[in-house]
Formats: sequence, C-alpha cells, structure tokens
Amino acid sequence: MPMTTGQRETQLRQQEAYVGFVSLQHIMGTTSKFEVQGWRVKEGITPEVGRYSFSFPPNDPKYLAEFVRALNYPHLYLSIYVSHLPGAELSGHRRT
Repeated sequence: MPMTTGQRETQLRQQEAYVGFVSLQHIMGTTSKFEVQGWRVKEGITPEVGRYSFSFPPNDPKYLAEFVRALNYPHLYLSIYVSHLPGAELSGHRRT
C-alpha cells in the first residue's frame, strides 16, 4: 500500500532540541553565527553535550533576537525545539 504525503513527511521529519547558553558570536559580512554550548537531544537518543552553531542567514531571522538576547544576558539559556524536514536550516549541523 503506498504511503500518503503526510506519512512520508512524518518518516522524513527530524526532531531535535537544543538547550544551552550562547557563548560566542561571529559576524562575517552579512552573516551572524552563534555558538551555543549545551545539550542536543534527538528523539529517542541520549542527550549529547557539545558546542553547536547556528547562522543567520540561512536560518529565519525571526529567531535572531533570541540569540542576541541570550548572548547579552549570560544567565539566560536558549531552549530550541526543531521539527523540520530535511533541508530546513535551524539545526546545529550544515545542510547536506
């Protein structure tokens, strides 16, 4: 029996969350890159401690204000829940 579009998207969807603090910002031309130290939690997998980066662009600029605010207030932690189809940019890894 063939899969419906919704079933196919559900199987392709990657869900992950990030919790941590913004430790660094790099500005290169028109791109802002933020380093977040903390945990990455993928659904069904033990959390991984590490340093993850997020860049604007290609990520949607509507999230940029939260990264800047967290950078300016070191006691704030970011909590990001990402549910995206392959190719979406808000993740700690580059698009493949």
